[in-house]
Amino acid sequence: MTIPGYNAFIKNARKYGFSLYGIPKSGQITEYADGDDGHYKKGYPKIGARFTDNGDGTITDNATGLMWVKNPTLTKMTWLNALAYCEALNYAGHDDWRLANADELLSLIDYGRNAPAIDTNFFPNPGSDWYWTATTYHGATAQAVIINMWSPGLSNNTKTYTQHVWPVRLGE
Repeated sequence: MTIPGYNAFIKNARKYGFSLYGIPKSGQITEYADGDDGHYKKGYPKIGARFTDNGDGTITDNATGLMWVKNPTLTKMTWLNALAYCEALNYAGHDDWRLANADELLSLIDYGRNAPAIDTNFFPNPGSDWYWTATTYHGATAQAVIINMWSPGLSNNTKTYTQHVWPVRLGE
């Protein structure tokens, strides 16, 4: 069925990566002080599992609606090569993969974990290094934002250096 406007909205959501969901929970479950993140435990999903293993080498984030490659490539590449790699990727029956932006990749960080700071029940091989994002660093356009999934960190690096790559797409 074609619904005017809606199909274009979904097409653009998949292309540009915005979600119909919300901000994921941080992962902090211990309360250290009244009013801290462990006290409120805000975020999505409100109930149910955060991730779903799709059984095809992909994981769906039920908080953001994003679909991730379960085991990202640990081959390092430059930023431009990372963009091209993700755009050309045909994996698990999908050909609309792209390089995650900084907010999307940060959404996988679980601040209740460390080394790696990610749910290894769903992402068993996150590597112990930095990952490119599609986000250019403001004020230094020859650099892009990088995220460390091992011990949570955000930094920037020159786009000609090499980092790991983690493809993403908007899930079904």
